[in-house]
Amino acid sequence: MTGEPVRVAGVGMTKFGKSSDRTGRELFAEASRKALEDAGVSTDDVEELFFGNFMSEFAELQGHQGPMAAAAAGITAPSVRVDSACASSGVAVRQGITRLRAGDADVVLVGGSERAPKYRHYTPTNARLGEYALVSVTTQRDGLHASATRTVAFESEMDDADLNDLGDRHHAARIVETTALGATRAIADLSADPESVFQAIQAAYEHLGHADEWQKHHQGGAAGFAGREWFAAPEVEASAKITTPMAYAYNPTIQGAKSEDTVLVTADGFEVLTDTGQWPTTAVDAYDYDAVIERPDVLVQEDDG
Repeated sequence: MTGEPVRVAGVGMTKFGKSSDRTGRELFAEASRKALEDAGVSTDDVEELFFGNFMSEFAELQGHQGPMAAAAAGITAPSVRVDSACASSGVAVRQGITRLRAGDADVVLVGGSERAPKYRHYTPTNARLGEYALVSVTTQRDGLHASATRTVAFESEMDDADLNDLGDRHHAARIVETTALGATRAIADLSADPESVFQAIQAAYEHLGHADEWQKHHQGGAAGFAGREWFAAPEVEASAKITTPMAYAYNPTIQGAKSEDTVLVTADGFEVLTDTGQWPTTAVDAYDYDAVIERPDVLVQEDDG
């Protein structure tokens, strides 16, 4: 249809609101069915699909959303996920129009889906600090990113039992993080599959008595020209590989405790890039992997009184 005007033949959407029992691609499939019915065409008529989405790795721990969205909608045509931050679906529309005007297709399906993050992460508020604080920072220089988290507890606000409980949860998170780094170095010489690192993370959580904690926050992954190049998850895009030397920033959490640094992993060992030498640390052993890494302690601010 080169030179002919492009028109929107049908539209569809889901009800805006909480749908905790459905994935983003399932919501997309519902909206797609409505759009196709409105247009009077079938899934077999669709020649290309453009799916706008940029948060799925974080919000749902799932990348590779283009083909999965197509499969959920019952479409076998070529599909592309368009990731352009907040403009993802708008750019997807532009891509669809471009294909139609070029005469490469007569019918394209364009849409998008975003879910608010299902996994925990604190947000900034004006609340007064209480028993303890987590300070998390991601920064970049010359395009390269680094992330770190530190924990400060206030002795005046916590009794010994609460301090010990925080320390136990914090140490468990450190073990999971060290395990992820140890697995990264080992797997780089084997399958180079990030999903294998995620399985090591899962095993560490289970060993420590927190089997479900991985479901409540993303676990981090490779760091470089983005805060995370990919996230360790049950399914990771095929293009993601474990390589060394490479920087990794894993960030496991356990019930309000978190351990995170950006670490250069090489065949010979580990270099904590975000270590300043000014924070108390303890050598932590990985679970089921040969790795011992100095990890930050909880810094306890003593009561001056």
